[in-house]
Amino acid sequence: MARALCSRHSRCSACCVPLPEGLQNDSKLPAAIHTSAANANMGKHDENITFVKTVDMVGADVAGQSRDLVIALYKATAEIALKTGIIMADTQLEFGSDKAGNVELIGDVLTHDSSCYWPTGRYVAIESPSNDDKQMLRDWLENAKASGHLSDKPPSERRLPDGVIEKTAAKYQ
Repeated sequence: MARALCSRHSRCSACCVPLPEGLQNDSKLPAAIHTSAANANMGKHDENITFVKTVDMVGADVAGQSRDLVIALYKATAEIALKTGIIMADTQLEFGSDKAGNVELIGDVLTHDSSCYWPTGRYVAIESPSNDDKQMLRDWLENAKASGHLSDKPPSERRLPDGVIEKTAAKYQ
């Protein structure tokens, strides 16, 4: 993952990467950073890991190549987005490697499911701007899960309320 703004969840680090002192929520970072995560089993949350752990898992060459690609792709696409009035606060890019050790970009790229986009006109540091991404849907699901709303039905019978579907679709459009 690449980030250009301070995480809303921690003032001292973002996914095991130390952050400079004095940042506030959603402050622009001095430079984009690379954060690593290990895929979790189905139904579990991915685990944030250090770059050292990434090296241990995939080797220094693959870890370094993927880190460098994440930062380069983030910088290029964030610059293009900014010209259109959109801040790309962060994005998640997934990489794999083939048997020869070539690093390959896999998964969805730069979608609302893998990136956090903020309109420049609504951005004010510290205020957590309204996201033009899937955070609204995540928030609804977390509240529904906490209230037990989702646990009383099997997954095949669960349906999002029409209002949530419409709001999510409007954000994506």
